This record gives sequence, C-alpha cells and structure tokens, in this order.
Amino acid sequence: VNIEINAIGVLAVTPASVVTIADNPITTTISGGEKPYSILTNPDQSVAVTGLAGENLIVTGVAPGSTFIEIKDSSTPAKTVRVNAIISTTERGALNIPQNISVITGTIVNSLPITGGTAPYKIVTTFNPEIATAQILGPNFDTLTITGKKQGETQVMVKDSSLATKFDNTSIIVTDPLVVSLSNYTTRICGLYSTYNYCFRDLTITGGMGNYSIQTEPDSRIATAQIINRKTLRITNYRTAGITSVLVKDASIAHPQTFLVNITVN
Repeated sequence: VNIEINAIGVLAVTPASVVTIADNPITTTISGGEKPYSILTNPDQSVAVTGLAGENLIVTGVAPGSTFIEIKDSSTPAKTVRVNAIISTTERGALNIPQNISVITGTIVNSLPITGGTAPYKIVTTFNPEIATAQILGPNFDTLTITGKKQGETQVMVKDSSLATKFDNTSIIVTDPLVVSLSNYTTRICGLYSTYNYCFRDLTITGGMGNYSIQTEPDSRIATAQIINRKTLRITNYRTAGITSVLVKDASIAHPQTFLVNITVN
C-alpha cells in the first residue's frame, strides 16, 4: 500500500518522483483536486513518454536522462502538480539493491546488501529526505541503511564505482507504528442484572499498513474480537470473568507489525 499525507483538496501524485530504466513503465497514482485529470506539460519525449489512465499516470523510459511532467485537475483555477522522472543509464540487474523496502517511523533498517557492479557504492539521490534517509555503510561500503522519518513513500538511487557507471533504485515505504488505543483493557461483566447478555468496547487502530486483521483470537468464553470499519477493534465481553488477549496485525508482507491487547473481565 503506498501512503502520502496531503492537505485536503491538494492535487498530489504518489510517488512524486519516478526513477526507472528504458522500456520499464512505472505507474503512479493521482489524488486530490477535481477529476478528470490531464497532462499540462509533457516530458522531454527523447527521455520518457507518459500516458493517463483514469487516476494513474504511467511513465515509460525512452533513453537516459531527466525530465518532468506537470498534471492539472479540472477545478477553476486549475491545481497543478509536478512529477520528476529520471531514466537510468544501465539495465536493472547489473547493480542490485533490495526492492520495495518497508521501515517504521523512527526506526532503522540496516545491513541491506548491495550486489553487482563495483564497490564501493554511493548514494546518488534520496527523494523526499523528510520521509526517509539512506546511507551506505560497512567495511566495503556495500550495505544500505534506511532511516524512517515520517509516514510516506520515497525512492533512493545508488551507483557503483565502475568506469561505465551502473545504477539501481528502490522504493521506500515508511509507516507509523501499529497502535491500538488501549493496550490493557479492563471491564466489568455486563448484563448480569439486565436483559442484555454482553457489552462491547471499540478501540481505534492506527499506524502500520491498513487492512488490519486479528492474528490471535481471545478466549471466546471471556471475550470475542472483530475488526469493523477497517480501523476499529471491537471487543465484546460476556458473563465469564477472566484474563485473555487479542493480537492485531497490519497488512505489511515484508515487515508485518503486531499489537497485543490484554483483556481483563472482572
């Protein structure tokens, strides 16, 4: 899932910058503003060509170089957004860095191996350094370290030291830590002296990647749990006192996050 935070109504493209190689199309997503969208300024077509498909801008590299595209919406006056495009000078695979890196805000992912080409390697550029920063470390300067700054998406490009310089790039997705509004939930038994047999409490889930799910269910004799409205954990407790817990996880595949909620019914 790709995430960027923008003010309501702001026209935005995610990712805001594209790095690719010739004949390798990259699809970006346009959001905000007023549909339909259109291309205000085409790229230098000796470097890249573009096309619109609904809310998607597709950029395809033609030859090495850099250019930009401007998108506008249908509002009056029109809102515009600029997308930078860099076309690499070498085939992907000659130099390899890990692809689609996920990192949590305020944490570091290190020891990501760089292979191929000629060491030492160097960072060419990191787009949106306010979202994440990149360093090349290790005794041979052959491992990549990423630090998450704030939620969003960015890219980093790396080059080697060979005479015919080789390049590779990767996307970085930064997500906030997964949090449920209460980590220790205590309640009294409901309904002993009423017509109701149960009561429930809704807890808000934030951070991580959306489409949350329950990884470990609580003891159903004490309580049950379900995800509602995609971002709410509903805990329902019955007439049995006891202690149990529920483990919530996010949708990340590369670096899944979990959050444990302890439940006490007395």
